[in-house]
Amino acid sequence: MLSSRRRPKNSLLGVRVCAPWKDGFFYSGVIEAVKSKPTGENTYTILFDDDYIAEVDEGDVVGPGFSTVGASSLKSGQHVYITYKDRELSATVLKTRSEFNEVLVQILDSQDRIVAVRPNEIHLTKGEKFSSATVDSDCVNGSKSTVSCPVPCKIKAHGIKSCE
Repeated sequence: MLSSRRRPKNSLLGVRVCAPWKDGFFYSGVIEAVKSKPTGENTYTILFDDDYIAEVDEGDVVGPGFSTVGASSLKSGQHVYITYKDRELSATVLKTRSEFNEVLVQILDSQDRIVAVRPNEIHLTKGEKFSSATVDSDCVNGSKSTVSCPVPCKIKAHGIKSCE
């Protein structure tokens, strides 16, 4: 009997993506495994940059070949990158204003400016392209994001709990 379900793509193994953790913030990591659900959707095992690991539903993964981050997914305090005056800058989300289709961010520089940007101008990893259809070779080939994950009591990939 033939199945209409999409098979997990082994070509996605090792791809750099961002995914939400239990605290609601997105963190960067690498796809380590793909599991198919009976519904046809996939679950991805993500090894985060800080060596923590989690299983994440396909719809929650952001990166090349997946969805882009939407303004509604961004929590206040999320670390992001924006393009501002033709430069990529590190910023922190302050507030999402969906009625204006914009996000207020504070640029993390010596001036700590607050600016309003469109959701499509926000990305989660340094050097990430905006289009979900475009694969950024630096992102896929292992560039590290400066996003850290200070959540206590996560299970590390080798099974040891850390309660920092």
